[in-house]
Amino acid sequence: SVLCSSWSCDVSTATGEIKSLKGKVEVMQPDGSWKKVELETMIYLNDNIKTGKNSKVAIKLADEAVFTLGYDSHFTVGDSKTESKLDFGTLKAKIKCLINTVDCYPVRFTNAVASVRGTEYIATADQYSNKTTIFVNDGTVSVTETKTGSTQDVSEGNSGVVDNSGIKVNPMSEAEWKNAVAEFDLEKNSNQWIIYFGIFVVLLAIGFVIYKKMKKKSD
Repeated sequence: SVLCSSWSCDVSTATGEIKSLKGKVEVMQPDGSWKKVELETMIYLNDNIKTGKNSKVAIKLADEAVFTLGYDSHFTVGDSKTESKLDFGTLKAKIKCLINTVDCYPVRFTNAVASVRGTEYIATADQYSNKTTIFVNDGTVSVTETKTGSTQDVSEGNSGVVDNSGIKVNPMSEAEWKNAVAEFDLEKNSNQWIIYFGIFVVLLAIGFVIYKKMKKKSD
């Protein structure tokens, strides 16, 4: 059977589907309630999707574009011509647009709009500081500040920061890109907690052994 993001669905009008997910991922229903999505759930234009703590989801669109959301994110699904929207959280986009295509896959943030030209980028939207950061690994992202309408291109190997002072473009280090990508690697985060727990258990055992020896000496 076909899994759909809303109660009434038409496969022929679907924008894409859930390619992969981990943790708690939900889509808003017509009555405002939230429904948990599963692998291969069909996604439609303007669907509102949110991820929980330690959760992520990859949405594969009809033309092979992929949007991946990191943990604690809220995203409205668009397509190559209709704006998507990242209210807050992290977004990884891997998009291939036709040559000379203008404003391909526009994504709106709280203070800016980004559109791409054959691009892989990661964006973070901080809902508290009204700051948007875009790391570009491949291609070019055109960033337009909402307040002033000013536009700057952020090319491969650079990052763009949009805040209350405007748009700043800076060279991006390899470490910055790796750190940005790591936000989507939940397996790595899970393994880190296992390592920390293991260290805690070892220290606890050592402490117990020392305590027993000291107690034996005092006896």
